[in-house]
Amino acid sequence: CADRWTCLCLSSAGTRAARSFGPSESRPAPRSGTRPLRGPRPRARLSARYDIGNFGIYVQERYIHSGLRNPNYQTGVDISDNEISAVWYTDMTLNYKLGDLLGGDGELYFNITNLLNKDPPPTNSTGGRSWVDPTEEGLYDVLGRRYVLGARFKW
Repeated sequence: CADRWTCLCLSSAGTRAARSFGPSESRPAPRSGTRPLRGPRPRARLSARYDIGNFGIYVQERYIHSGLRNPNYQTGVDISDNEISAVWYTDMTLNYKLGDLLGGDGELYFNITNLLNKDPPPTNSTGGRSWVDPTEEGLYDVLGRRYVLGARFKW
């Protein structure tokens, strides 16, 4: 695409852990205030980039599959709601290529992560504290929408 006036690039990727615990494999239930134990969470990324002249736009969708708060709990018996819904996050980057600038390639970019400001789903028990809505910070976007304006130069 480097030598063309317009270019469209599409890509995708996905992951899933190699092993999941089945219902016959017993695991201890989590203690109050700890993260629940559950099977693997499939994730995927879909992205598209479109360049026309010096302008470009990049859009990425991040997907995290639905799951259970605790695979050892039975809904309606041990817990009222054991489901965690799937989540989609949208990221977007706009860029402008400056071309040769001071003897090197330059680019200005503006990035918005979590464009739609999607909240993470609650994933475990609040332990009786109704104002707390805990989630897994390592898995979900807990920061909300964020902006980055920057420049890149290559010499």
